[in-house]
Amino acid sequence: MPTYALRVALTFGVGAKKGVNTWHIRTGTPIAPGTHPMVTAIKNFYTSAFSEIAPSDMKADYDGTLTEVGVASPSLVGGVTTWNATGAQPAATYGPAGVGMCVSWRSALANRQGRGRTFLNPLADNNFAADGTLVDTHLGPVRIAATALVTASLAGGDSSIGVWSTTAPRGTPALQPWEGNFYPLVSAKINDQVAWLSSRRS
Repeated sequence: MPTYALRVALTFGVGAKKGVNTWHIRTGTPIAPGTHPMVTAIKNFYTSAFSEIAPSDMKADYDGTLTEVGVASPSLVGGVTTWNATGAQPAATYGPAGVGMCVSWRSALANRQGRGRTFLNPLADNNFAADGTLVDTHLGPVRIAATALVTASLAGGDSSIGVWSTTAPRGTPALQPWEGNFYPLVSAKINDQVAWLSSRRS
């Protein structure tokens, strides 16, 4: 079953002014050009989330390409339907650069290898409450969007969105540089607190 990396380019008006979120999709058969339900599920997540968290000059763009992972000679798939999502909050009203919202994705594997994160940053300043937490009226819809993505993945039949781990489980042989393990998503969680991007390396 092929596994693909899908990269979403983020552009915004403060700090580094650009970023990337990487997703992974596994399918029963190779993905062909055109639309695909898992790509659409990711698009729907950004469309819903950005309407709540992002100023109107912040964008998420997918260029229609997928890169195969887990094989020594990966293929590049082009011609998948492109999409973009644009923020709906007032333009240029960013909160602090470097902090944002973190979606924690969980698989059935209850350890670090079975968990992933999507960091959404920066946020419109109306997402921050006076006590440093996230405003419920914006956080709630993003939680719903994350749950909808998991639901779409679980209903995808031979296709799913998941966590791609390049760390071998304890007691198993080390992986080759191109190898990894795919764990389908089963739930999502967003804490009511500001998050910042940090390395998972110890």
